[in-house]
Amino acid sequence: MVLTRLSPTRGSMHALGHQVVFAEDDRAIREAVARALVLEGHHVRAVADGAKALEAIAEEEPDAVVLDWMMPVLDGLTVCRRLRASA
Repeated sequence: MVLTRLSPTRGSMHALGHQVVFAEDDRAIREAVARALVLEGHHVRAVADGAKALEAIAEEEPDAVVLDWMMPVLDGLTVCRRLRASA
């Protein structure tokens, strides 16, 4: 997995935690990790592929992004490269 920390000025800080976009194509892993992050007080948007991750990032402006390395449509490395190129 790839953890990408976005600029502190880009994301919005929440009283109980941070906004996190989590991209993972394996449903069981996606649900377990998202649940764990929510239990830690974070606001999570979990998606199943890289293209949906980019959409969620554009909509949510998260504080952090967690990407699976190998996903359908766009892999985590490609998503990370696109985020860095647009920064």
